[in-house]
Parts: sequence; C-alpha cells; structure tokens
Amino acid sequence: MCAAVLALSGPGQTAGISILIDHLIADLDVSRSAVSTAYLVGTLSGALVLPWLGRAVDRFGVRPVLALVAVAFGAFLTLLAAVQELVGLTAAFVGVRAMGQGGMALVATTAVAVAVVRGAAPRWG
Repeated sequence: MCAAVLALSGPGQTAGISILIDHLIADLDVSRSAVSTAYLVGTLSGALVLPWLGRAVDRFGVRPVLALVAVAFGAFLTLLAAVQELVGLTAAFVGVRAMGQGGMALVATTAVAVAVVRGAAPRWG
C-alpha cells in the first residue's frame, strides 16, 4: 500500500511537473524564468507545511491524514489544470509540492516506519 501511495505522488514530483513546463509557458504566455520562479516558491513554501503534516500523522494516525492529503492533492492538481495566470500557477505549485511531493511521501514513509517498529503491517489508522 505504501508503494502505491508513493507512486500516486508522481504528479507532485519534479519529473511529473517538468513535462508540463513548455505547455505552461505557451498557455500562460510567460517566460521560462517566471515558471521556474513560481516552481521555486511553490517548492520552498510547500516544504513549510511538512512539520504540521508530521504532527498530524503523530496525533491522528496515518489513515485520516492520508485521506486529507489525497483530497487536497487532487484539489491542487485540479487548480493546476485551470490556472490562468502566474499567481494561480504559484499557488497550485505550493499545493502540489506540499501535498504530492511532501505529504504523500511523508505519510507512506511514516507508515512503513511504524510497521517496522511494531513488527507488523501498518493498519493505516
């Protein structure tokens, strides 16, 4: 299950986003530097969310936090598909990087660590 969650985080990873860069530049009529800056801001800002997600996993468990992260990730991917300007692109990058690249990987990795410590398969809750 953890491997599937990590695989589903693909759209939030750099390799998943990089294939869209030329399309974003053309559709939004912005420079490559502007898209790169939006991605930088999104990555750094998204990383700021991870300590709170980690605390939420500790407090509420893997399953509820994964559900929240997955719904938020889907919402930000939808926002990314609908952006019309650079501010929206930056906001979408923040969410996609925080929830996809950070959150889903954090939850899956934590579930494996909990299973190893307990000596059993994760219960996801």
